[in-house]
Amino acid sequence: MNRLNSLSLSTAIPLIAAVATFLVGLAVVWLAARSNAYLQAERDESFGASLAAQIALGVTEPLQQGDLLGMRGSLDRYLENALAVGVTIRDVEGSPMGVAGQPGDAGLRSFRAEIRFGGDRAGDVTVFLDPQQGREGQWRFVSSLSALVAA
Repeated sequence: MNRLNSLSLSTAIPLIAAVATFLVGLAVVWLAARSNAYLQAERDESFGASLAAQIALGVTEPLQQGDLLGMRGSLDRYLENALAVGVTIRDVEGSPMGVAGQPGDAGLRSFRAEIRFGGDRAGDVTVFLDPQQGREGQWRFVSSLSALVAA
């Protein structure tokens, strides 16, 4: 603080303004990171629920016909497009009827939707998504904002 008192007014004011601007910039980065994390979580939640519902609709017809191979092909298409890491289909009693990918790995988020034939519940679909992809995007976002503040 003594150094600041010994500086001339023309030097101290820009220095104080630069420090204040840097602190405000860091606060903005923190708020942006929190906002981005919230929006990412909401988007992932919506995407996972929608994907599970879409898969449940997609496997209804093969299941009604007893075509487990067609159901498996449908599941593999979702995995090929990298929409999900794994998918599990269970009947009403909870027994697995179809599994594709790597369901149940630690750290994966799961989303569930019911499979219905008419008004009756025939089972459920569980979709597993990898949250690591969202974290990497968030890290890039925060890093770029931090670099901008530092510049």
